Amino acid sequence: EAVKKIDYDFSKLKVDGNLGLGFAIRAATLDAQVEDFLDRNPDAIVLHLGCGLDTRIFRVDPPRSVDWFDVDYPDVIDLRRRLYPPRERYHLIGSSVTEPEWLAEVPRNRSAMVVA
Repeated sequence: EAVKKIDYDFSKLKVDGNLGLGFAIRAATLDAQVEDFLDRNPDAIVLHLGCGLDTRIFRVDPPRSVDWFDVDYPDVIDLRRRLYPPRERYHLIGSSVTEPEWLAEVPRNRSAMVVA
């Protein structure tokens, strides 16, 4: 659905099947690792750094006890806000991950997983 909302000719990308398959395998592997972590830490924090337009939060569908932070440049986060629905305890931070100021928004008293 999100792709349909973007005014871009994606045929220009010319992603071959093997590369696309590699992306899918990587995403499925990371999703499984996040799910395993959240099974063991149901009140954790997930920091998804450089999230781009990745839909991991919707695929993983974390419990409501999890705080999920998607961090990327402000223009990327603005686009995410237009494309994806809000969720409870889902935080969008528009910042370069190399700028330390955004860390002030993240609780420090819980287990955390970083996905990048």
